[in-house]
Amino acid sequence: MENTNKYVTHGVKTLSNTFSLLIELSDSGDAARIHPTYESKKARPRWQEIKFNEEGLPYITWYNSIHYLNEFIKF
Repeated sequence: MENTNKYVTHGVKTLSNTFSLLIELSDSGDAARIHPTYESKKARPRWQEIKFNEEGLPYITWYNSIHYLNEFIKF
């Protein structure tokens, strides 16, 4: 997997006017990690495997909530 120290934003999902989630996809496309905008720059998002629901839509979880990849706007 690529360098875990540098976070490269591939997309963003706005949850409110002051809070967003940034997403980074792995080079292989099978994993992702989320970085919330409110947390410190020292936060270390963890890689997780991209899962699929019954309809085949890809998603990842963050604090027990599901976030579908199609909800993120590509940078």
